[in-house]
Order: sequence, then structure tokens, then C-alpha cells
Amino acid sequence: MYSALIDYFEQMGDYKKALEYSKLEKATQGKIDKQRDAPALLEADKKFYLVQMDNQARAFRADVLFVFIIGASAFCILLVFFLFVWRRHRKDQAEIQFYGDKYNELRQVLYDKTDEYPKIEEEIKAMLEED
Repeated sequence: MYSALIDYFEQMGDYKKALEYSKLEKATQGKIDKQRDAPALLEADKKFYLVQMDNQARAFRADVLFVFIIGASAFCILLVFFLFVWRRHRKDQAEIQFYGDKYNELRQVLYDKTDEYPKIEEEIKAMLEED
């Protein structure tokens, strides 16, 4: 439609009007092209947004996996440490029990010898008197 008006005004020699209609035709054609490209632009925008969200989800999964691995490693290290401490504690308790029993035996022997000491003293006195 605009091209026919442009041709008409060019043939009439009114180049100003032909230029106005030429600009109007370009603006109208630009609007039409934008309207046609709008669904494609929306689709491209949607795809870009989905790719961005997918990248964020992938990064989040990687972070969660990293934290899980660190947590599991820390748990295993603590478990090994506590098992070591528990075994050491058990061994120390057994050693304390052993030395406690030995101490009680030696104390009993000492008390037994203390009870015999007056008898030994009397025997020594008797032997000295006999000589």
C-alpha cells in the first residue's frame, strides 16, 4: 500500500511526501517484523532461562554432593577416633584393674608379714638368749 503511494508521489515530483511514506513504510514493516519475531524471542528467552536454571540446579547438586562427601568423611574420621579412644580406654581400665589387684595382693602379703613380725622377733630373742 505504501509503495504505491511512494511511486505516485515520486511520479508527481513530490519527493517530500514520497520520503514520508517511505519512512512510514519502514516503520510499519519494522513493527510487523517485531510482531512476527515476538514468539521466537519469547521461546529463545524461555530456553535461555531454562538453561540458566538447569546450570544452577547442576551447581547446587554439585555443592550438595561436596558437602555430603565432606560430612561423611568427617563422620568416618570421628568414628575411627572414638573407636581408638574407646579401645584405649578399655585397655587402660584393664591395666588399672590388673595393678589394683596386684596392689591388693602385695598389701595382703605385707599385712600377713606384719602379723608375723612379733613372732619372728620373739624367735630371734629366744635364739639370742640360748647362745
